[in-house]
Amino acid sequence: SAAADGVVLDAFVVRKESKQHGLQRRIEGIDVAGQRVLAVEDTSTTGGSVLTAVDALEEASATVVGVATIVDRDTGAREAIEARGLEYRSLLGLEDLGLA
Repeated sequence: SAAADGVVLDAFVVRKESKQHGLQRRIEGIDVAGQRVLAVEDTSTTGGSVLTAVDALEEASATVVGVATIVDRDTGAREAIEARGLEYRSLLGLEDLGLA
């Protein structure tokens, strides 16, 4: 993995909306402007939440290289994300969890 090879991996969190206190930032963590980033989500149903995050990242001048999820519920997220021209990867599907 990249981290094992000594590559520094930065992290950030995209909020649904800016906080009303503190720095009032929508993206907390590193400055993503000019950075190539991967949007990671725990579970994906329609892809709507992660695509909202992608929009925020692009508005902040990041280059989103793709989306990765831990669990894909196979209910349209892949199609929505790929329709935006983004590469999509998931670790597990419902079948992997014995839920399909």
